[in-house]
Amino acid sequence: MKNILFFSFEGLLLILIGMLANLWVQSWLPAFREERARRKVIAPLREQAKRLDLTYETVLTTAPVDTLGKPAIWCLRSVGEDKALYNGEEGKSVYVENSGEMFRLRGSMHETCGSALVVIKKFKTDEFAGARSFRIYVDFIEYL
Repeated sequence: MKNILFFSFEGLLLILIGMLANLWVQSWLPAFREERARRKVIAPLREQAKRLDLTYETVLTTAPVDTLGKPAIWCLRSVGEDKALYNGEEGKSVYVENSGEMFRLRGSMHETCGSALVVIKKFKTDEFAGARSFRIYVDFIEYL
């Protein structure tokens, strides 16, 4: 009686490669799906931020209360645990309430800033010896 099951070395190799490829795809597929779902949720915020086109200056010059809860796309450079600089400029501090979500970008601290989607959360005014400062607090959503 002839052996009906006959496997060549090449056939076994193809089966093994297919199994390894399947394992590899299954390892990153859940993360890919999760990221795609997250981006789908964030897409309306991103579109609203582009439409509003809020800058640091417009937030300060218009009624700041009108910008509460609004998204913005700002170039931010992280300089401390909860502090970033708008466009990397020293006089334009932004306080990030969820700074743990924000990572530091590599490069010169004076040149590197990343385009970030943020939501304006609150404002705080401080006055000391006749000088007045205005703080903008945001929630970091993601780097774009």
